[in-house]
Amino acid sequence: MKISIIVPVFNEQATIQQLVTNIIDAMCGYTFELLIIDDASTDTIRETIQQIENKNVTLVSFQKNYGQSAAIMAGIENSSGEVIILIDGDLQNDPYDIPKLFQKLSENKVDLVQGVRQSRKDNWSKVIPSRVANLAIRLLFQVPIHDIGCSIKAFNRTVAKDLIYFNGFHRFIPLVVHLKGYKLEEMNVNHRNRIAGYSKYGIERIFIVIKHLIYLRFFPEKIQEPKKYLIKEMNLKKEN
Repeated sequence: MKISIIVPVFNEQATIQQLVTNIIDAMCGYTFELLIIDDASTDTIRETIQQIENKNVTLVSFQKNYGQSAAIMAGIENSSGEVIILIDGDLQNDPYDIPKLFQKLSENKVDLVQGVRQSRKDNWSKVIPSRVANLAIRLLFQVPIHDIGCSIKAFNRTVAKDLIYFNGFHRFIPLVVHLKGYKLEEMNVNHRNRIAGYSKYGIERIFIVIKHLIYLRFFPEKIQEPKKYLIKEMNLKKEN
């Protein structure tokens, strides 16, 4: 079974080489592709990726910054695996959790496996919005999702085709999967200290998260925007 690993990146030059090395090492023995989606970085990350000589690694470049949702959607659109795994590019997610997610997805015959960060290594400006979002989800939807903000997750191709695509959808993939009647499970994953760069998100995103949760709960028809909303005017460049 082919696995598509999608990594959205923006100015992650300091971590990308180690990330790719770790992923290739972790996936030894598996059939996989690694799609790195560069959201118009301003550092030298594209040059670094282009120098990686591995047939499994593909770079997809945006000519304009569109955000993480668009990057993930572009990765899904360009992927070919039966299983899709998302992971951040800052090395806080552990690449060696990828095979464990895949095994749990396959052995337990579920549609999505969501990571739950153990001993989270983030400051309060990220932890507080995450806790508020998880609490709101439990209250509004009566579903025990404990860490919807954890980026690392695995799901099958059927789920990918049935996602609701809107600007910000990447934060709610497990919830949408639940709302559509698919089977999901959680798995404890490792969480690392940030070794370089800075978080692109802060406490201000809590208001956007709450707005989207209200729409998903009470007005789902208002949030189901077509894929072309995210891919309009995208100038993609794909390189093997």
